Amino acid sequence: MSMHNLTWSATSSAVGLDNTIEESLSWLTGGYAAISREKVKSYFGPKMILIKAHIERKKQAREAVSNLGFNLLTKLAESGDLAERIDEGNTLHLRLDL
Repeated sequence: MSMHNLTWSATSSAVGLDNTIEESLSWLTGGYAAISREKVKSYFGPKMILIKAHIERKKQAREAVSNLGFNLLTKLAESGDLAERIDEGNTLHLRLDL
């Protein structure tokens, strides 16, 4: 499977630690990502901040994924549900617990 780009996204409440989340995404992406912020309303109304880190280059995206660590990537590969995590647009979806 080839990787063409990488996008991580995280949400923070208006009173959350959005700077910490942004720094974490920067570390996770190896500093290669363009990081953006967008103020949005949650389903229930409170204001939220959507933080996205996007990498366009294949090599940098692969390097950034390696920051998840060998053990986690091995566990994911051996989980047996990897194919179920890929949607019709050929996008792999993962959820990480902060």
